[in-house]
Amino acid sequence: MRVLHTFTLAVCAGALALCAPGFARADGDQAGGLGSGTGYDMSAFQNATTLFMLSADYAHFMSADLGGFDYYGATGTMKWNLEPDLALHFEGGYHHVTFSGGYANDVTAGASLIFESAQWHFGPAFGFQSSMSNTTTANTFNYGGFAQYYAGSNLALSGWGGGFHTDLYKWNGFYLTADAEWFPYPDFSVVPEINFIDVPGGSFPFRETDYIAGFEWRPFPNTPVSIYAAYAYTPFSTHDHANTIYVALRFYPGTGNTDGAPLLLQRYEAVDVSPIPTGLVFKY
Repeated sequence: MRVLHTFTLAVCAGALALCAPGFARADGDQAGGLGSGTGYDMSAFQNATTLFMLSADYAHFMSADLGGFDYYGATGTMKWNLEPDLALHFEGGYHHVTFSGGYANDVTAGASLIFESAQWHFGPAFGFQSSMSNTTTANTFNYGGFAQYYAGSNLALSGWGGGFHTDLYKWNGFYLTADAEWFPYPDFSVVPEINFIDVPGGSFPFRETDYIAGFEWRPFPNTPVSIYAAYAYTPFSTHDHANTIYVALRFYPGTGNTDGAPLLLQRYEAVDVSPIPTGLVFKY
């Protein structure tokens, strides 16, 4: 049986992996200058009960030892605002994987509790993943927390970490991730990210580090649609390495009169750090 260790698909979420940027918060004086002249309701995000994001994505993974495969599917997130400074974040996804000699299906689900302030988002996060190939099924549970600091009007710094367990391979490991999301323009972001995963035991121990460069761009200012692209380089402790390219089409339907909001506010209010760590996105 062929086994893929762990790898990063550079989401979006993580998402694979998804992290929340901050250009300006959609309340108070911080958003006042940004909102002037843009033609959208600055209070729409703040007053909305729920906010959504949908993503259709594709990734191609290439490795000398592990071979290559294609990974495609969809991810949805929902942010449910309980109070002005408290929210729940839900995420779910389905992806199909094709590789030489077989295929697999990957289902993910997760949730996080988000505490918010003018410059911080933080809270606990939990996730589940079931990776089903034509011969085996591996279930992974992850637990941990995240924190985001809005260092400037167009820069957010995020970090998250925790542990995970995979039943099939008897893995008990931990993950650490850090990224930055910088908006040189309100509808364009640059997202460098680094992930580290350590599995000291189980069926086979390993370590991996993922170096990711991501970009998100909304080409049409009055539509809640963006294009995300990323490249990841992953060296493994087995001395193998992998290259992954990832592209996604993201939809930010939001709630209320938000279609004209810049991408940075769509991202800030609708999406937080993914409860599914980017480096744990798929195993078989």
